[in-house]
Amino acid sequence: MKAKSCIVLMTIFWLTIGNTKNSSNISVKFNNPEKFTDFKSVVNSNKTNRSILMEELENLLIKSSDSYVNHSEKMEIIITNVDIKGSYFFGSRNLFRVVKDTDRSNLEFSYKVTDSNGLISKQGDINLTNRNLRSKTRSRIKNRHSHFTYEMAMYDTWLKKNF
Repeated sequence: MKAKSCIVLMTIFWLTIGNTKNSSNISVKFNNPEKFTDFKSVVNSNKTNRSILMEELENLLIKSSDSYVNHSEKMEIIITNVDIKGSYFFGSRNLFRVVKDTDRSNLEFSYKVTDSNGLISKQGDINLTNRNLRSKTRSRIKNRHSHFTYEMAMYDTWLKKNF
């Protein structure tokens, strides 16, 4: 059963992230990912599944942030918690995700943007939370094959408002 869930996670990961370019001016770090709300669930409890999710989220954040951060600046993002919208269940053959209108998504992180001289131009501790499934419909189309569809929609909205 765990092998099937790992295969599903890896397939979605490669479909979503396969062509992502790495930006040298944006870095993503994780602060105690084993304690994250959804990185310690039954599905994601082992180190391999957690690593897959971390790499997927890192690449999505870099890809989204790249067009907002000036290439002369550096951005560091430190993820402190992730609560993925919905719940995962084992079906007869596969793992599937059920998302209800009452489910919430949460992405907690801190960030720092420094200019070419190393001076901090922006920084903060951010807690993005959303319970309204339909409020980000257009934004979530971009990442619909990701584990972080709803969380990235919130992050993209935050980027647009703050950069």
